[in-house]
Amino acid sequence: MENRRLVPKELFDKIIDLVCLRDKAIAKLIYFGAPISQSDVFSLTIDQVQFDKNQINYQSGPVTYPKDVFSDLDMIIGKRTYGFVFTGRGNKKIDPTVPYRAIKKSAKQIKEIDPNFSLKHLSNRI
Repeated sequence: MENRRLVPKELFDKIIDLVCLRDKAIAKLIYFGAPISQSDVFSLTIDQVQFDKNQINYQSGPVTYPKDVFSDLDMIIGKRTYGFVFTGRGNKKIDPTVPYRAIKKSAKQIKEIDPNFSLKHLSNRI
């Protein structure tokens, strides 16, 4: 089996250019962390993030990400020291439909992207 992404990096960059910082960070974690599940990303807690190693400790093991991902995470986390990285109202875990809709809307604006695009396309490879 070939190890080629379903969404090439150039198209991925176009998609994330059109979304807010939080949704951009979520997309990057899914894209660069494959095969990490979306639920692992949405459930990510601050104590799982290791800025000094550019790693996130998921239940399935640590994943190393590019430095720009941690720059985004640093801005999102700010001065918080505990809880979920991606929060909704009341600092509860974010509802996955919120970033999903924003990323899907962004992808629809790019003619090269399949109209049936979903977040799973970011983590899948062929």
